[in-house]
Amino acid sequence: MAFPHLYERGIRGLEYTSTVFWLYMLDGLYQSAVVYFIPYFMYYFSHAMSWNGKTLESLGDYGTTCAVAAICTVNLYVGLNMR
Repeated sequence: MAFPHLYERGIRGLEYTSTVFWLYMLDGLYQSAVVYFIPYFMYYFSHAMSWNGKTLESLGDYGTTCAVAAICTVNLYVGLNMR
């Protein structure tokens, strides 16, 4: 606590308010919907093929696609919001 003025905004609640919290919640809901529904519609309306010509219709393939999209989204979001 050598520099108490650095913590003043956090103690007074000026940085993270309830409005900011709910904006982050709405943004997270939007991002999760995008990460889920874009791969869903891509798998639903197309016939994805693997390198050996077999179709990709398993839950594991869809889950992997959603997981990779979520990881990329989270990393990009944190990277773009760094100050």
